[in-house]
Amino acid sequence: NIGHEKGGCMMEIQDSGKFSFKHLMKKSIDQLKQAKFTGKEKARHIVIIAVEGLLRGDFQNIIKFPIFQKLKIEGAYSDQLTSIYPTMTYPVLTSLVTGVYPNQHGIIHNQPFQPGISDGQKIWYNYCSEMKRKAIYDFMQERHFKTAALNWPVTGNSVITYNIPEITALKSENHHLKLLRAGSPIFLLSQELRYIPVDKKIPEYMQDSFYSQIACRTLQRKKPHLLLLRLNALRKLQKKYGVCYGDQQKYVLQKYNDLLEKMIDITKQAKIFSDTVFIFVSVNSQIDIHTHVYLNNILEREDLIANRGTYIDYQACFQSTGNGAYLYVKNNHLATEKHVREILEELKEAGIYGIKEIHTRNDLKKIHADVGIAMAVEGKSGFRFMDGFHAEDIVYLDAPDATSGYNPRASTYQNILFMYGNSIIPDTDLQAVELVDLVPTVSYLLDMDVWGGDGRILHEAIKKS
Repeated sequence: NIGHEKGGCMMEIQDSGKFSFKHLMKKSIDQLKQAKFTGKEKARHIVIIAVEGLLRGDFQNIIKFPIFQKLKIEGAYSDQLTSIYPTMTYPVLTSLVTGVYPNQHGIIHNQPFQPGISDGQKIWYNYCSEMKRKAIYDFMQERHFKTAALNWPVTGNSVITYNIPEITALKSENHHLKLLRAGSPIFLLSQELRYIPVDKKIPEYMQDSFYSQIACRTLQRKKPHLLLLRLNALRKLQKKYGVCYGDQQKYVLQKYNDLLEKMIDITKQAKIFSDTVFIFVSVNSQIDIHTHVYLNNILEREDLIANRGTYIDYQACFQSTGNGAYLYVKNNHLATEKHVREILEELKEAGIYGIKEIHTRNDLKKIHADVGIAMAVEGKSGFRFMDGFHAEDIVYLDAPDATSGYNPRASTYQNILFMYGNSIIPDTDLQAVELVDLVPTVSYLLDMDVWGGDGRILHEAIKKS
């Protein structure tokens, strides 16, 4: 029930992590150590619920639900939270826990660049060792704070105390064994035996149901100082039905309302409510797609990609980011880069290829993209750029489809944030905030003066005493 299995892959993957009794003992001993508080904390427990599938336009709908209305009136909120580029799940959630942009933490896509490998066979970023920056839970572990993460990507083999990461497995690998190695095996097995996705009314919600149950029990019994919970049922519904899906969205939002209400009650019963801050944040969503575009078809015709089928030999190659695409140029060859730029300008002028903007290296630097990317394409609404090849350059879809990877700076695509707790100023409209502001703010609430990220502390949300 946990995680996702992927197909076989021609590339070798590093399965970093084997069962180690010594490692398990060390984790068990660490759990017994007392947290080191300074006495100046504004909160000692942080619950972060990251949701995929909501945008600014959903704000008026979500505050119709009683708990979200309560969070708005009694806490701080914003419908102008700007995510990061690219708006893909793994880079976004890694920026959330590190407080830096992808050019700093290194997770610039859900998957490493793998030219020639089909979608079902590509490896994904699984392990925290692939990140170039420490996450908030790394700093918390140094003070013996207990942490928990559920369904959170790029956390395999991390120091998180109670961890069920999202892990992908190749066809030749045992997914459950790989997950046990990467997470907290005793904790994971106990939850797997206790819970199943009991809510089957909407199949896309089943995984959220499973993790929501674990989150409540973990909060109640373990009282972690940080709980990270990722919920993605709305994103799955968007992929299946498109962005407008009516009653099913209402059903899922009601479940999220009930979850938050239950978590707040749990903290009150456990007598930690006064020391707890809840953060509910929509991290990214998707847009409706009506057309697929195969830009690598064109590069192949220009003799910039060879060895059709595996096309490992390339001079220039696109990697899809959804509503956009990265361009990789071998050895940063300037003449090749210039040639592709000319091709893209012609495609943009033609109009039918869905190219809205062409971002140069200087443009990408301004939005904190990785320096290894030579160029990027931003798509028009309704277009998705594909990695591989097709008989046609442009394919018009008959069935609903949706994708992320849109421009996070567009006001339409801004996200939603709620912060709630005794240390949060009531009825505070935070207006424009950045996703990377969350971790510096959490660090400040926990009195952890260790932060040096890209974001800022949201002082306007926090009571002074």
